Amino acid sequence: MKIFWFFIIVMIPFVAGQACQDGTTESCSINKGVCSGSVRTCYGGVWGVCSILPQQETCNNGLDDDCDGVTDEECVCKNGEERSCSLWNKGVCSQSIQRCENNSWSSCSIIPQEEVCDNLADDDCDGVVDNEDEDCFDSNHCRNNKQDYDEESIDCGGLCPPCPTCTDGKKSSRLGERKINVIIDDQGTVSDCGGLCPPCPTCTDNIKNQHEEDIDCGGSECPSCEPIIIEETTSCGNARCDENETSETCPEDCKNNSHFLLYVTLFLILFVILSLIFIFTKKRGKKKEEPVKIHSALLKPLQKDHQLDKVTEKLRKIK
Repeated sequence: MKIFWFFIIVMIPFVAGQACQDGTTESCSINKGVCSGSVRTCYGGVWGVCSILPQQETCNNGLDDDCDGVTDEECVCKNGEERSCSLWNKGVCSQSIQRCENNSWSSCSIIPQEEVCDNLADDDCDGVVDNEDEDCFDSNHCRNNKQDYDEESIDCGGLCPPCPTCTDGKKSSRLGERKINVIIDDQGTVSDCGGLCPPCPTCTDNIKNQHEEDIDCGGSECPSCEPIIIEETTSCGNARCDENETSETCPEDCKNNSHFLLYVTLFLILFVILSLIFIFTKKRGKKKEEPVKIHSALLKPLQKDHQLDKVTEKLRKIK
């Protein structure tokens, strides 16, 4: 038994020293990248080193220098390259760039600054300018009767309460709406109406809307679509001979038709009497015309003037 163990101990160094046969070669286990084709040779029963060994990766040479199967994997960029800064690309930062230095991208050339509220620039590169930025926000702007900041209309929208619309189902005095949630056309479109919104439907617009059963009739707003039948009724006994009454069907109303001539005759007599009274009263009211009085001096005869004598004679007769 002791002899066996002695033999084993003696042979181990010999076997280990004869791991390969001198002069033989084989491919190295590292055979990727530039190491592809690398081999090793046996000298003195021991394998030598590989003919090509991995090196530190050199950027941008298109080679897998470290023989790991990946080319230029530690190289982010090529030295001297430029690109737009993707971290901040709004406002004043929209012109910001990065440069490749030592195969890595540098920091952005323009970085955000504190927002200045009145220079018309987006200094903090968040896409919002001056008073529209929350850093310059005035909480009272929703009541200043102006469209400012991010408002969609005067004092509404954006950070302010939503602006009223014709389809929000809320009666808005801003829009002058009169009704809400009504059908405004024959397609069944539901909308608020009046003011700045579509005109409110009526029962005479020749459109089937506002829940009408037919055009301009039915529903809660318009008259019934059923025809109205008016039954003809007699009213015998009303002291008037109606169109559908005769002396036979209603003698109590129509038998007195002869009185009509009597009423007309009495009216004419009364008219004549009043006319005569009016004429007689008017004649008595006229004043009696007084004769023309001529002064006696005018009646003296004029010498040698026959025409004047004739005038004087006429005046005497008048007197």
